[in-house]
Amino acid sequence: MTVAREIFTATLLPSGKVLVAGGANFIASAELYDASAGTFVAAGNMTVARDRNPATLLPNRTVLLAGGDYASGGSDKISASAELCTE
Repeated sequence: MTVAREIFTATLLPSGKVLVAGGANFIASAELYDASAGTFVAAGNMTVARDRNPATLLPNRTVLLAGGDYASGGSDKISASAELCTE
């Protein structure tokens, strides 16, 4: 991975790539893993740094990241936000 992560999401996309997003210590980035090439490529930043959130592949080929934890004022908070990620 391009960023060390734990407690992140990994979603298999129709292309065969894997979207890896977020992680503990409130990582706001995402990356794509290409198993055929064995490489990770940065895929941009999320609007909210989050961990412990679900990720769901939707029929339109986007990934819904919802909820999870985020940092605010030095403490963990539960997020009511959601966002869509695309390949």
